[in-house]
Amino acid sequence: MNTPVNITRPKGKNGYVFSIRINGKRTNKSFSDSEYGGSEEALNAAIQYKDKIYKENGLDEKGRGSRGPIKGVSKTTSIRYGNERTYWQAVWINKEGKQQTRRFSVIKYGKTKAKKLAIAARRDALKAIEEGSDPRFIQPVTKYTKLWRYMDFTKFLSMLEDSAIFFSRADMFEDPYEGEIPKGNAALKSFVKSKSNNSDPELLPQVADKTKIMISCWHLSSYESAAMWKLYGQANEAICITTKFAKLKNQLSKEAKIGLVQYVDHKRAWVPENNIYYPYMFKRKSFEHEKEIRALIDSDVLLQNDSLLQADYGYKHRVDLNILIDKIYVDPLANEWFYELVKQVVVRYKIKAPVVKSPLLVSPTKGVSALL
Repeated sequence: MNTPVNITRPKGKNGYVFSIRINGKRTNKSFSDSEYGGSEEALNAAIQYKDKIYKENGLDEKGRGSRGPIKGVSKTTSIRYGNERTYWQAVWINKEGKQQTRRFSVIKYGKTKAKKLAIAARRDALKAIEEGSDPRFIQPVTKYTKLWRYMDFTKFLSMLEDSAIFFSRADMFEDPYEGEIPKGNAALKSFVKSKSNNSDPELLPQVADKTKIMISCWHLSSYESAAMWKLYGQANEAICITTKFAKLKNQLSKEAKIGLVQYVDHKRAWVPENNIYYPYMFKRKSFEHEKEIRALIDSDVLLQNDSLLQADYGYKHRVDLNILIDKIYVDPLANEWFYELVKQVVVRYKIKAPVVKSPLLVSPTKGVSALL
């Protein structure tokens, strides 16, 4: 006989047990056949007790918290590596009918912030589902978030020539962990399965082919990054373009995915395995300084898309550069002749965005470049 959630009939026992953990405290109650006059009567008594506990604690049918500003947000605990940890979690059902969960550690964020983050995560997930997007691709706080793309001069010329942004093949990235499932998944798979309504753990429908996943990387920041200039500034001839998140998203094909990269401990983190894109949206904490937003496309899906041009080691995605680009920055260490050359090239390609030399190294008192 199938029993309701949180009610079990232990093997070899003549009766039912209701068991649930609420805010870290375990509640158990037994209902024996002999006490209630039979198996059916004992089950009905257990169900009535369960309904009472759910009502008193504001729980929904899955035993998840429904009290608070948003239904589906609750506090929970788990045992990891021998330690009990408390989280605020957001729970929702995706468009395929599968339960999704995001947790925020009280240790990491504090009680108040962890709860607020869970509330926001559920709200954003439901909004994304309503709009037809994937809530696993976390969006910036505002669509006006500023994005930067640093590149060398030859890539800048290629972008202008084709009026396109480059999506690199995932196998061309230097990070050997790119697109890999974290080691933490092996340790946490049983736990995730136990918390899921599915009979089987979430598994990849197929192993992602890194030669077919294309990625465009952008730096999220309100300010220039000295580290990014050093990374791309070979021969002091780097270029950076800026845009807004909404502008980039609106220029991409509807099949493309875009969102914030999450930086995790690969030895302990869990990454959802039921979508080939998800592993590419998680990176090791060693790369946290990149503050990366990624746009992803699967070449198998977009082979017939006219906005894509096949290129060496990736694809070029056609865009309207005059809509996309807000400003063009020239390397702070560039010579004056290079700065003038960039301005001439921009005019030649009829790009309207202003060209400025990065003020990053300009002394606030003398008005001259200062050494880092």
